[in-house]
Amino acid sequence: MSNKRLSNEAFWLFANQIVTTLCGLSAAVITARTLGPEGRGLFTVVFFFSAMLITFTELGMGHAIPRYTASEKWSKQDILTSVLAVSIIRIMITAIIASIILLFYANVMFEDVDVGLLFIAFLSIFPIALHAFLLPYLFGIGETKIYALLLAFSSFLSFFLIGINYLLDTITVERLLWMEVLGHSITVVVVSFVIVNKVGSRLGKVRLDFIWRLLKYGIGDYFSSILLFLNNRSIFIIINTLVNAAAVGIYSLALVIAEKLYMVGDAVGSSLFIRISRSNEISEIEYSALIFRITMIVLLPVALLIGVLSDVIIYVLFGEEFQDTAYILRILLIAFVLQAGWRIIWLSLSGYGKVWWSALTNLLMSIINISIAVSLLPIYGVKGAAYALTAASIVGILVGAWQLSSLAPGVKYYDILILRRDDFNILRQVSVGYIMRLWKKLIK
Repeated sequence: MSNKRLSNEAFWLFANQIVTTLCGLSAAVITARTLGPEGRGLFTVVFFFSAMLITFTELGMGHAIPRYTASEKWSKQDILTSVLAVSIIRIMITAIIASIILLFYANVMFEDVDVGLLFIAFLSIFPIALHAFLLPYLFGIGETKIYALLLAFSSFLSFFLIGINYLLDTITVERLLWMEVLGHSITVVVVSFVIVNKVGSRLGKVRLDFIWRLLKYGIGDYFSSILLFLNNRSIFIIINTLVNAAAVGIYSLALVIAEKLYMVGDAVGSSLFIRISRSNEISEIEYSALIFRITMIVLLPVALLIGVLSDVIIYVLFGEEFQDTAYILRILLIAFVLQAGWRIIWLSLSGYGKVWWSALTNLLMSIINISIAVSLLPIYGVKGAAYALTAASIVGILVGAWQLSSLAPGVKYYDILILRRDDFNILRQVSVGYIMRLWKKLIK
């Protein structure tokens, strides 16, 4: 893949992240102001149920599908048919697991939460599970622009549905969950229509060798995804148990804002992942290191600015009820700048097939995060959870840099981490290039 193509793909993925960020923050403002800390905390805990099931049945397909689709060893029709077969199996497994939890363990896992709300969250699993496999297929066949636009559409649709309910003054936790079900269902229909338009309606064969490759590669990334989920999301249940639902609302709001920095790393890292999957050359490691450092140069001043303005941002957007969120946000900004860098390294390692390396790093991060959080929450309250995530993120970035450097002889881990003067020059050239291209398009 040429640098120009990588740049174009990163542009569209980053543009999607901007739309997703704006829609997500706008939705967060609406829900925070209408539900308050306790209501938002309840919504977060309930939505954790569906997010948990989706993550635990993903099997690493989110990266395995684009990787092996991009290799072009199978026909697009055979790949699509195989992906659909895996999606149906996933939905069946998820439904069985969810039913067991709802029938026997709901009161244990989700104390003081209405089972009816958990059931609505359960319904959203079906459309999410389907489009979560179909979208990576589009990414793998090279339709990065369409892939990014569909992700942006899904985010905007969710915000639009929440906005309609806000205008009608009908926002409740239950109504928000139903809007999630409706939004994801519409997204599945749109994604299916786009795929039929791109590759046709004719299905191919279910290729067991392709599915085996997906599972063989994806299992390592699957564990990484689970561990990342536990690292960033299991804390909701821990806070709800050790503190209360209102504390979950305060922490989750800070997390929603801070993790937008992580999306930058995800967008850039996803493009690197496809590039490395197609070339698989060791020389790409230095390129990954360069992208990592440039991303850090961009994110650090952004995080600093948000941190300085955090009190004003929280008060203006969310009101006085959430003022305690500002301090939590300042801590989490540090964590997610580091996690954005780790995401770039993680996806670079995955591009080389080193999925178990990143899985082990995520395991280490999760153990550190949960251990420190459980220890500090009774002492510092919700602040302890933010301290724990930051500590785990520091360890993750150091270990990740060491792992990436070990793939290239002569490259030291500090070569990846330490900024260079040339990095700033390259960033300036890329920025000027983007501005000039955008200016030319506007003129035309």
